[in-house]
Amino acid sequence: IAAYTLAKKYNLNIAFLHNSESSSKYEAFKHLVREPTTNCITIQEESYTYHPLPELDPNRDYIMSGYYQSYRYSTPELLQEIREQLCPRNTKVLKQTTQNKVMLHLRRGDYLVATMHVLQPDEYYSRSLKHLIDDPTKHTVYVFSDDIPYAKTWSVLTNYQCIFVDEDVEDSFWAMTLCDDFIISSSSYSLTAYLLREKTTARVCCPSKWLTNVGPTYKISDLIDITNTNVTIIP
Repeated sequence: IAAYTLAKKYNLNIAFLHNSESSSKYEAFKHLVREPTTNCITIQEESYTYHPLPELDPNRDYIMSGYYQSYRYSTPELLQEIREQLCPRNTKVLKQTTQNKVMLHLRRGDYLVATMHVLQPDEYYSRSLKHLIDDPTKHTVYVFSDDIPYAKTWSVLTNYQCIFVDEDVEDSFWAMTLCDDFIISSSSYSLTAYLLREKTTARVCCPSKWLTNVGPTYKISDLIDITNTNVTIIP
């Protein structure tokens, strides 16, 4: 997102390095893959907190290195442009329904043993579901997880109508963006899906703790717009 913002500002082309994970993993980016030019200037993310993007020379090539997770690196208009250029209309994953579609991202996998990332407790998800869903018969919870077998037996979801999305990472991501409301985990995957959402007025629940004490310094207010009345930070 930050790279797109700079590319638009300075009329630069955006590309993914040939050896980057995204270049081989995601279909949406394959047409953007190229080899780096000689004498590229690396823009290294200063820290996990937001810092204004640097001024660039439009005649040079740059490599951006870092997460650049903050929503402040872009604007609603640019986020919509990114969405329109990359996002397919995903009808394979989301079933047509008149019910409100609530996206829930349950991140487990590497978070079970991670020292820096936070495995969100059940209480976070329970409180988020109660906050967004007043009548479970009028909502469908679309559960996205790297551990679907666990999610299917998860007691937190007992009283809710659920659809468990067991698709590849890319299809699942774009399906997330089409949901009506969001319960994200402390993960750039679901955070970015929320930022690129189709419904701009979607409600979202976000955990207050993103990283452990051994991780880098961060601010929730950098990751997500806490001044938005549709954003609820769950402690």
